[in-house]
Order: sequence, then structure tokens, then C-alpha cells
Amino acid sequence: MKFTSIRHQLISTISLFIAVILLLIAVGTYTYFRETTQKLIFDQQFSMLSILAKGLDDNLVSAHNALINVAKVAPADIAIDHQATQKWLENRTGIRTFFSHSLILLDKTGTLIASIPASPELYGKSFSEREYFRQTMNTGK
Repeated sequence: MKFTSIRHQLISTISLFIAVILLLIAVGTYTYFRETTQKLIFDQQFSMLSILAKGLDDNLVSAHNALINVAKVAPADIAIDHQATQKWLENRTGIRTFFSHSLILLDKTGTLIASIPASPELYGKSFSEREYFRQTMNTGK
């Protein structure tokens, strides 16, 4: 049986039109939800990373301030007596909460005076060519 009647052609055309409309609605809905979901994930990740970065920055500022405060109470003859300097550094228990791995004390020329943990084999070694030492001496901070 052939679909040559106008009624059959009209039903086929309307069905095809409805199918195309439904397909366009489905694609539009999918695209909308995909874009909004991506934006939501991006915003959440950015917010989380911003909070994490702020926390790290606060920790660095606290550690820097702790180092400044420890330096203010350092004895004047700190570079003369290595044994006394080592004991003094070991008694600074508060600073070790920030620097749990190691902490070293250098003189103005970059020579190691004391360290936690104690490393006698490094005493007298120069660290003056290290970037962190040069930058500290150049900025005075």
C-alpha cells in the first residue's frame, strides 16, 4: 500500500516536524545543562583553590613573622660561640611548629652557624651562593 494520499503525507510531515522539534529541544536542554554544570564546577573549584591559597599565604606570613620575632631575641654574640648558638636554637621550640623538617641559622656571610636537627658536618659551610640567601641579603627582609 502506497502513502499517496494527502492524509498520509500530512501525518508523515507532521510526525517528522514533531520529531525534529523534540530533537532540537533535547539538544538545547543538554547544551544548557552541560554549560551550567561546567560553570558551577568551575566556580566551586575556583572558590576552593582561593580558600586554600589564602590559607597557605596566611601560614607563610605567620612563619615569616615567627622568624622575625625569633631573630629579635637572638643574642648579640650569636655568631661567635657555635655550641651556645646551637643550644639557643634548640630552645626555640615554638618556631619548630612552623619548620618541622629543618631550620638553619646563617651569619651575614652565609656561613652555617647552627641547625635543627644538628648537622655538625655542615657547620662552617657557606650558603652565600644560594638564591634564598642572596635575595634575603638584597632585600634586607
